[in-house]
Amino acid sequence: MEHSTCGIPNVAVTLLTKHDGGKLVRQKARAPVPKHRRVLLCFTLVRQGKRYCSLAELLEDAFAAGTKEVEIVSSGGEVWGEKWSIIRRKFGTSTVVGEEMKIPLVRAKQLLERGGNFRVAPIVKRDSARSRGKGYLRLLLEIPRKQAELKFFDVTKLVFLYRCAREFKTKTTRRTLKEKIAAVIRKKTGVNIRLKVNVGVKFSHQLRKTRIHDTVVLCMEKSRVHPVLKMVLRHRVRVVWKKNSTVKQVLTNHRKSAREASAGCTCSKDQLPRVDGHVLARVTQCSMTPDFLHNGKNVLQSGAGTRPTEVQQAVNRSLGVVMRRDLFQVADPSMFQEIASDRAETRPAGSEGQAREIAARLSHLVVVPVDRNPGDLVVMCPWTYHHSLMMMFNLNVAYQQVSEKSEKEVMTQVRTEFKKQALDKIGAWNPTARLGQAYVLPKHKDLTRWRPIAPATTEGSKTAGRRLARALNFLLERVPKAKHFNLKATAMLKQNLEMAGKRLNIFGDDTMALMASYDIKEMFTSLPHEAIQRAVDWLLQRWELRGVFKLSLSRRGRVMTLSQKSPGPGYVKVKFSQIRQMVGYELENTYIMCRKVILKQVVGIPMGKNSSPSLACVLCAKHEVDFINSLGADQRLVHGVRLVDDVTLRLPVT
Repeated sequence: MEHSTCGIPNVAVTLLTKHDGGKLVRQKARAPVPKHRRVLLCFTLVRQGKRYCSLAELLEDAFAAGTKEVEIVSSGGEVWGEKWSIIRRKFGTSTVVGEEMKIPLVRAKQLLERGGNFRVAPIVKRDSARSRGKGYLRLLLEIPRKQAELKFFDVTKLVFLYRCAREFKTKTTRRTLKEKIAAVIRKKTGVNIRLKVNVGVKFSHQLRKTRIHDTVVLCMEKSRVHPVLKMVLRHRVRVVWKKNSTVKQVLTNHRKSAREASAGCTCSKDQLPRVDGHVLARVTQCSMTPDFLHNGKNVLQSGAGTRPTEVQQAVNRSLGVVMRRDLFQVADPSMFQEIASDRAETRPAGSEGQAREIAARLSHLVVVPVDRNPGDLVVMCPWTYHHSLMMMFNLNVAYQQVSEKSEKEVMTQVRTEFKKQALDKIGAWNPTARLGQAYVLPKHKDLTRWRPIAPATTEGSKTAGRRLARALNFLLERVPKAKHFNLKATAMLKQNLEMAGKRLNIFGDDTMALMASYDIKEMFTSLPHEAIQRAVDWLLQRWELRGVFKLSLSRRGRVMTLSQKSPGPGYVKVKFSQIRQMVGYELENTYIMCRKVILKQVVGIPMGKNSSPSLACVLCAKHEVDFINSLGADQRLVHGVRLVDDVTLRLPVT
């Protein structure tokens, strides 16, 4: 199946640029196309007939094969397949013999560009300094006791060996060598050569990024660091803009309120719209808030970070990460006087200080974003918010209160079960794991209805859960001999509807399509655990009937294979038995914290877990397959599309 750019098939995409590149680019675009186009230079071996676009590659192959001379045919041209400096550095002392002359390769560039038959004899390859250093590094890997010699080398030689580690092809080898050499350099000089000097500064249109960069370089030049290390670090300075806060980040306090055990009514003196006697209004209905603060996604203009002292502190922190504190000093404030521009125009964006003043005036209330509309904010009484938390979590029959154990004891129990089932082979346990803090969001159409959120970003099995979701999505998308309505992504909706239109045409021109859309209410929190396990077992059995019992997932990226052998060290092999164990673990060990009370979910799956959407889609797909199979010959009349819990069905009507 072919996919176009942006994931939408058969759609022409036009790229719009912010500017046209300037006057020179426009003149070049209007210039007439030259009649004589430059030709790529190619070389062909006379005996083997093999063609190369790179002369360096041709000579490398010949030298590796032990050949002293080769006869080549140059096609002639002006465009080289690699830089001439590379050929000159590696094989410049080789001799090129033509019809009338015999010259070194370093002076044969124009001769080869004219084309013809040539003979390179002898082929002489010069070893670079890094190649010689690579040989010594190979000995370090083969003879570990030679690593003790590194502490006797000076800094210049250590930096040279650090750079020579680039010559190795495998990433693991390069990282191992660099870590060993960097450790010796750090012990000798107090500088960590592995790190970059990243200076994080809050974005401001008044700051000049180049001046900050030059100031950091000047601070390093004045430091008491070896000159070779100064040269290395000078090219590793990065000034990074940090995002300013949004209106939502400054005003909202619902997460803080959800961590409190209880809350009373504090809205008796507020002149705001009320529901059931308590404040419940949108921010746009608050007269105290300016228009810019009505949209929670607006980025505030921060005055913090533009003062020279704050930039100086950021530079001090970044240099302190790379080198010891006694090696540098950035106490001179005169170095940071020219980093801000006085000619910068003022902008109409709201300031962060103004937003914090409004947040302080609303601190006795709860400010919460609206579900699926994060730009809209709602102000409500703390009693209303805590009452909704109790109804969604504490008083919900889907949750059981765990009163006899503390959070630490629960985390110890969950981690022990994770290790006992050997699920750390799928993904490592998060050592900083803790229970997620539950909260609720009001729905956009009706502010008195709530969506419960149980975040799982801090759980210990989040890496294994993410890989479980990838595996289930992959298996469901390619499940053999099964028709279901599951849609992998919205980008595939157009292709799916086009296919439905073609199937509709077979019923004649007078046929119409009757379509209906449905939404599965409270889908995640109402799914029985036994039904989920049966659905996952059904999916895996479909593949086991075809002789597939495991798959491999890439640690980075989204590559997945069903091969019997693991593709390499960058992949994780997951057996179907481990998937069954992981699903059981996810369902039986779901704990959250709500209003300082530990709750265990016994019905449904949390909305904030990585594996929850995949488990819900598998359960729906199983019932859809059973439904379609029950129709018999009428299967061709039904076409459905489902994206998680939103379903659309189409039937032909004559």
